[in-house]
Amino acid sequence: MRNPSVRTLALIVLCLAAAPTVWATCGGGGGGGVGGMSPMGGMTEQVYFVPWKVLNPGDAPAKGNLILYWLPATLQEIKKSELLTSRQLSIFATQCVGMQVVRPDDAAMIDKLGETGKLPAVVLADLEGKSVVKLDTGSGMLRLTAVEKMVRDELGSREGSLDQMLKDANAKNNAGDKDAGIEIYKKVWEQRCLFPRKARDAQKALKKLGVIVQDAQLRTIDPIVSAAMNERIEGVMHRGLMAELDADYVRARSLYMEASQLDPADPVPLRYLGELYRHHLAIDRDLSSCADLPQPGRVLELRARPRESRCLRSEGPGARSGRRLQPDLRRDLHGR
Repeated sequence: MRNPSVRTLALIVLCLAAAPTVWATCGGGGGGGVGGMSPMGGMTEQVYFVPWKVLNPGDAPAKGNLILYWLPATLQEIKKSELLTSRQLSIFATQCVGMQVVRPDDAAMIDKLGETGKLPAVVLADLEGKSVVKLDTGSGMLRLTAVEKMVRDELGSREGSLDQMLKDANAKNNAGDKDAGIEIYKKVWEQRCLFPRKARDAQKALKKLGVIVQDAQLRTIDPIVSAAMNERIEGVMHRGLMAELDADYVRARSLYMEASQLDPADPVPLRYLGELYRHHLAIDRDLSSCADLPQPGRVLELRARPRESRCLRSEGPGARSGRRLQPDLRRDLHGR
């Protein structure tokens, strides 16, 4: 049987350890599926939960080109930490930056990362576990802004290196050394998960040289993670969540749509829209006129179209198809 402290830690990050699409449904109900409940059981105004995963002995590290290790000093610290929610970190997690929590009693891993006696700390490491950059406080408190800056600065530095590689490749190509240029472009392309924009530049250059590289997962637009955008979109999402918790679903979907339009590459507003639709709005599948409805985005437009408004059902007797999904989801997540 596992140590009780291990079980406690696992419970603390249970929902955070889930994939983002699963996190949106933990607990069922409103709030994009979470009912506004935090992992600790209290009310929360946050929507951008970081997908931290606990590293237990024998576990494979989180997947990612880079891994951000969070080394809390105590279990109590995790419950109160600012690092649980962050739009910027949650978006970095979609760019192959793994999020890993190291247990306070995992002395071997703490020593491997070179942080014995320095907790709490965060370490950004490569795939081999080699520390790239770190932030430790000794006995202080980790600040979210400092952690975000640490990761942002490292990614910015690496992106700058890719800029130089693209320039070098262009120079090689212009000088007639096509093969050398292709090799450099391919190296940039290999970094497509961390740096999709630079990868798209390399992809275009390779295509001109007759080399086709493709990846269905490569996104066509990138999230905006400036401080101003983070503050603005978090504010809109917060108001949307509060509206949903107050059962004002029309206002909630309007605000979620507004957030999605602010940054179309951010997946969180669309996820909340989908969960709002699934839990509180339903399509009557018996109506043939509604059979060809596409993704939730179009469902939100139906209210302005009287002839199709009958396809929308608020929560209640007419929402059976939407309500039926929730118990199934709860059973899948919690075994009951």
